[in-house]
Amino acid sequence: MYHYVRPASAPTLSGIVPLSSEEFEQQLDWLQKHFDVVGPEKYADAVSNEEQLDRPACLLTFDDGTRDHSEVITPILARRGLSGLFFILSGPISEGLMPRTHKLHLLLSHVSDEKLWADLESALGDDKLEELSDEAEARRVYYYEQDPLRARIKHLVNFRLEANLGDSVLRSSLEEAFGSEESAARTWFSSADEIKNMAEANMVIGSHGHSHRSLANLQETEIQEEIDRCHEVLTEILGSPPKWHAYPFGGSGNTRSNLDYYDRCLSKLDYRAVFTKDSETGDAQSGLLHLDRINCIHLPPRVSEAQAFERIGRFATK
Repeated sequence: MYHYVRPASAPTLSGIVPLSSEEFEQQLDWLQKHFDVVGPEKYADAVSNEEQLDRPACLLTFDDGTRDHSEVITPILARRGLSGLFFILSGPISEGLMPRTHKLHLLLSHVSDEKLWADLESALGDDKLEELSDEAEARRVYYYEQDPLRARIKHLVNFRLEANLGDSVLRSSLEEAFGSEESAARTWFSSADEIKNMAEANMVIGSHGHSHRSLANLQETEIQEEIDRCHEVLTEILGSPPKWHAYPFGGSGNTRSNLDYYDRCLSKLDYRAVFTKDSETGDAQSGLLHLDRINCIHLPPRVSEAQAFERIGRFATK
């Protein structure tokens, strides 16, 4: 599971935890040494026991459809004769929407954590801020963040704040720093034409919802809208409907009933699989494959080969 892969020459953005393009190439070298890198059809067939593989296999997946997916990752994969599965958000493409989590990524790269916390405190009040902020859960979800305050900000904004309030707090700060939300979205995300070019380069395009809002904050009608809008936009771009989907935030922090409803919506549109990020999201009775993923930060060169194989071994036995 990948998100950001940035050129080594690109400016450092402290609000994200990217791989450099050099690290990505090193990971591909390591993965190709030990695994066959396959596409989603072959991977799903193997998981369903419809196809036997000669070697251990892996599938490369990329979330959100940010600009580096078209400009950095696709050329690297194409040069190696590889493909990946890219989960695209439709809001940035169709209406210049900057999803809340990406607003936060940009702001955390340009505004101090203390300033953002103070803005949230001003909007919510001390008591409400403490009521909504769960430091232990924040550290569990954002385990890779070294700063506890940053983990609390991310968890509060992405999972706990009511949508309109969270967006209003971030929008004013974003526009102060970057101008309009639409201009930020054009800079941050791949365009419709770039996504079409990715598909023509043998990359597989999947859906990731419209706005990247956590399902935990959505009603059933909103869940349906998130899925349908993304499905329609990608079908128009690609000329055929997508059939692979990834839960926003990997499905973290959601009720089983919410996930089951989400899966039923996907099944009606003939999706074949939904990708998660941990095992707590599995076991829905929808006919969909539920495929867990390993975060790329747990592979060399970020960790030792022994640590990587230990995690892969635990993953493979689920």
